[in-house]
Amino acid sequence: MKRMVFVVLLVAMMGSTVFAYDWIVNPANGHRYTLVSAGYDWNEAESNSVALGGHLVTINDADENEWVKTSFGEFDFMWIGLYEVDYNARTWAWISGEPVTFSNWAEGEPSGPGWEHWVAMMGPSFHDGQWADLTRTWEPSFGYKHIAVVEVIPEPSSLLALCGGVGGLLAFRRRRRK
Repeated sequence: MKRMVFVVLLVAMMGSTVFAYDWIVNPANGHRYTLVSAGYDWNEAESNSVALGGHLVTINDADENEWVKTSFGEFDFMWIGLYEVDYNARTWAWISGEPVTFSNWAEGEPSGPGWEHWVAMMGPSFHDGQWADLTRTWEPSFGYKHIAVVEVIPEPSSLLALCGGVGGLLAFRRRRRK
C-alpha cells in the first residue's frame, strides 16, 4: 500500500509543470499572467508566449484591461494579442482565437492603414491603458520601456483524473479482498 501511494505521488509530480516565472492569477477569471521576453518584436513575444503554454494577453472587458495595466508595473508600451487580420477592411482579431468583444483604442487609433498591424497597450506616459496599433517591431533607440504579457488559461487538471482513477482502483481492490 505504501509503495502504491509513493508511485501515485511520483507520477503526479512528474506530470506537473514547473514554472520559472512569477505568475499572477487574475481572481476575476482564474487565468495566469506573467511578463514574457519580447525583445522589440510582436512575433517574438507571441512565440515566447506559446512556449509557455499561452498567448499574448487577450483583453475581454474594461475590468481586465485595468487589471492588466496595473498588475505589471511601469511600462511605456505593452504588447497584447490583438492584430490586424485584414489590412483593407481594418479587421482585428485576438491571437488566442477569442472573439473581439472589447477595445480600448486611444483617440486617433487605430491610426491608419499601412504598416501598423499589431497592438500595444500604452503606459502612463502616453494614453494610460489605452491601445495603439504599431509596427511589428519597436526601435530600441527610442528608449521606451517595452514589455509583453502572456496569458495562460488553465485546463482541467489531469491530476484530478489520475487521483480519481487510482482512488477507484483502491476501492475496487478493497472490495474484492472482503
